[in-house]
Amino acid sequence: MSRTTEFRGVAVVLVLQVLAAGAGFLLHFVGARALTVESYGTFSFGWTLAGVLMLACALGYPNLLLREAAQASVARSRARLRGLVRESSRAVVTCSLAVASALLLISLLVDSHNPSVAAGMLVALPAVVIFPVALLRARLARGLDALTCSVVPEEIVRPLVLAGLIAVLGWTTTHGGDVASLVLAVGVACTVSLVAGGMCVAPMLMPIWRSGGEVYDTARWRDARRPMLAAGLLQEAAARADLLLVGVLATVAAVAQLSVCARLALLNVFVLKVVDTYYSPRLAVLFAQGRKDETLALLR
Repeated sequence: MSRTTEFRGVAVVLVLQVLAAGAGFLLHFVGARALTVESYGTFSFGWTLAGVLMLACALGYPNLLLREAAQASVARSRARLRGLVRESSRAVVTCSLAVASALLLISLLVDSHNPSVAAGMLVALPAVVIFPVALLRARLARGLDALTCSVVPEEIVRPLVLAGLIAVLGWTTTHGGDVASLVLAVGVACTVSLVAGGMCVAPMLMPIWRSGGEVYDTARWRDARRPMLAAGLLQEAAARADLLLVGVLATVAAVAQLSVCARLALLNVFVLKVVDTYYSPRLAVLFAQGRKDETLALLR
């Protein structure tokens, strides 16, 4: 890979991540301005909870899919990739539906004791169902070196659509958005981004699906995704534990204030996201081919 190609790729990812960061800030800016403090706190708590549960429901498959997709694009092992896509989709959808059902039941049980937490759980419901599948799709696109397709639907389209819906919701109602309206807005935004992502990745999947044959390496995949799942959960828990604890132990107003501060604090991981988005598929390919010297050189 030439330096020119590398710089051009990093520049594209940088632009995409700048747009994604802008969309994320716009979402929370609109939410903080258009909704009441309580409604924005409820939304922030539910959105944060959905982000943590997303990784749990994904079962470690997204990063595994990224690695296998990157390797398959070089080795032309489409049968293995097709098997992994089918296995991961079944497992993630089943887990997401189970967790969403449990979350609904828990929200009904705690509603009388802590209505704000129950409301946040309801807001998280549609995202818990859709987020994990969308994460699978995004990692698959990244593994196939379709960086624009991996970033735009979930990180740009979804927050922009949701910001627009929240703006309409907050500025056309006197109560600043009730729980049912927030649930509907989250569900619509997540569905739109998932459909857009599916249309984006479909042309890349068609040759894989038409190739025929499937290879399953379930035992090896299970061993590989366990540490990925554990690392992802620990990272996400460390990043979001404060908001979740404040939501449970304090008030939604405190969640709203902390959420605004947290968005500013996330600026320090911006460069890391750019590096991870561009280099992770390339590292996966080099590692799979046993080119350790080049892997270490790229890491440096």
